[in-house]
Amino acid sequence: MNITQQKIDDLNAVLNVEVQLADYQEKVEGALRKHQKNAKMQGFRPGKVPMGLVKKMYEPAVKVEEINRLVSKSLEQYIVDNKIEIIGQPLPKENAGNSYDWNNQNDFKFTYELGISPKFEIPLSTKIAFTQYKVAVDDVMADKFIKDITRRYGKMTTPETASADDMLYVDISELDAAGVEKEGGVHKMTVLPLEEINKKAADLFVGKKKDEELTLDPSTLYDDKAKVAVLLGIDKAAVDSLGKSFKVKIINVSKLESAEMNQELFDKIYGVGVVTSVELFREKVKEETSGMLSEQVLAKLKNDVINYLLENVTLTLPDDFLKRWLVAASQKPTTLEQIEKEYDHYKKGVKWQLIENKLIKENDLKVEFAELQEKTKELVRANFKQYGQEVDDEQLASIVVNVLQKEEERRNIYDALYSEKIVNVVKSKCKVEEKSISYDDFLKLVSEQKN
Repeated sequence: MNITQQKIDDLNAVLNVEVQLADYQEKVEGALRKHQKNAKMQGFRPGKVPMGLVKKMYEPAVKVEEINRLVSKSLEQYIVDNKIEIIGQPLPKENAGNSYDWNNQNDFKFTYELGISPKFEIPLSTKIAFTQYKVAVDDVMADKFIKDITRRYGKMTTPETASADDMLYVDISELDAAGVEKEGGVHKMTVLPLEEINKKAADLFVGKKKDEELTLDPSTLYDDKAKVAVLLGIDKAAVDSLGKSFKVKIINVSKLESAEMNQELFDKIYGVGVVTSVELFREKVKEETSGMLSEQVLAKLKNDVINYLLENVTLTLPDDFLKRWLVAASQKPTTLEQIEKEYDHYKKGVKWQLIENKLIKENDLKVEFAELQEKTKELVRANFKQYGQEVDDEQLASIVVNVLQKEEERRNIYDALYSEKIVNVVKSKCKVEEKSISYDDFLKLVSEQKN
């Protein structure tokens, strides 16, 4: 086999692959012998079908399979041996002028396009400053989280009349001009959380009982049309054309009674005897809240680092190749026109991947399997904690094994660990300024960044 490289420009190259009979003949003959052992044909005993007939039936398909496998492995090895840094994967060149007669042809020539990774520098120095926020856990914030915890461990009751913090199970029906249920109109049985709807609308329900009815305009329940649409089970676009008169019948009233802050609650959350007073409970909540905020602060810093590098690293991509490769690599049928529409998004992702890989390579960053296991344990514990549950060591070990057996989840955790290491590299090379901020202001900053 012979592979030669033809450089088109700094970002594009072509690999010409010449395959001769001797390169694949032994593999094809071995595969045909396996087919012969399993072949069944009328007039012959199993495994005794003549090789001539086996070749007639299977040789073209076997030849295609073995040559494709050989070419794929050889291309991969050639790229590694020649230290070619590519984007995506080699792409068979369209209109290369090659045609194949798999039945009679022995020697073949294949042509592949390569997208070459650009050369670029990453500007990191102490002249560049990032802000790492410090969110103080004060008593007001602690009270908010304690309220959430006691509600989470509370129980549902069914009061006779509705209060402003209750959830109502309601039957909503669209009415016509005569005040009668509209034929073919919107009709939905749904949950209406009074704490979440507009206060003026919520006040209409306060004091109401099961089976009572009232008439209202559903668009007054929320300022957000999307929430109105979800409530009624319709498309957001249909909200503007809704009628203004709907009957709302209360099917049931539910109240979430918060759990009392007592030893039973403390033992349920933290284990028997770990927390023995309200004061210790508050301290424990503050400690956990601080840990949660540390994760959010790190995520904010990571996003700031990513955004800075995406905006300040100058590199050029082989756009035409990349678009064609995205079409070929798509798991569902995709056209070049569809890729064009979303190309800026794809391009941003590829750019960050190149930056990330360069930082990993230049700083010799590695994620060991022990780190992967420990991070998975942290995530599992946090997930259980979110629902007020603890997990013992034996159960934890079993869950970790199951999580890491799933390729996508394992890759996500690997990526998270590499992201943490990259942030630490950036922090070591740049200036990081600490800034105290209130929790509400921090949430506002995060929200603005997402928008």
